[in-house]
Amino acid sequence: MRRGAPTLYEMRRAVRESAPSAPGRGSVRLPTGVIALAVASGVALVTVAYVIGYGVGKSAGERESLQGPVPPLVDPLAGSSSGGSASAGSVPAVADIGGATSAVPPSATPGMTPFTGDDPRLPGLNYFILATTDPAGASEMVDFCRSNGLDAHIGGGHNGRLRQVVVLPGFPSDGRGSPEIRTLEAKIKQVGAQWKALRRGNSDFRDYYPKLQKSQP
Repeated sequence: MRRGAPTLYEMRRAVRESAPSAPGRGSVRLPTGVIALAVASGVALVTVAYVIGYGVGKSAGERESLQGPVPPLVDPLAGSSSGGSASAGSVPAVADIGGATSAVPPSATPGMTPFTGDDPRLPGLNYFILATTDPAGASEMVDFCRSNGLDAHIGGGHNGRLRQVVVLPGFPSDGRGSPEIRTLEAKIKQVGAQWKALRRGNSDFRDYYPKLQKSQP
């Protein structure tokens, strides 16, 4: 062998080192770009499936809500079938008067006699008379007096065409000086001033007078 030439061992070693290494048995190496593309595709599929499932569930819920039972409508004007009172905030009851329906007026001031349209005077007692006028005028005056706390009523007049505006309570002949009747007279003067200020031509009840009721009206 020539001096300086590589030996057989050295030549075999050089061949092994220069040859490309073979991949391991059964293993496959994928490029990094392919792996990233696969991961992105999987995320997109999951997102699309979630959106579709959410939309389907929402549509089903809306259909169920639309198909649910509708609460019954309640007429606020209808009264209770058991005769109970209406609930708070409901429309006041109505009364049929002479074939026409009208709202029931509020209750009278405490201590005031309910208005019936009949002459309320009792025989043997005195009553203050505010005025004697036609039925329409008497009705208007009574409404005004009662709305201002004066217990006024319509009584019979001297004939069939006129009516008297009567104030309660009645009192015996010796009872005009009592505190109750003095208070009543002060109230008559107060409401009379209001009545006069309401419209030109109205009186101020200055000419009111007591009258003994001798018989049943």
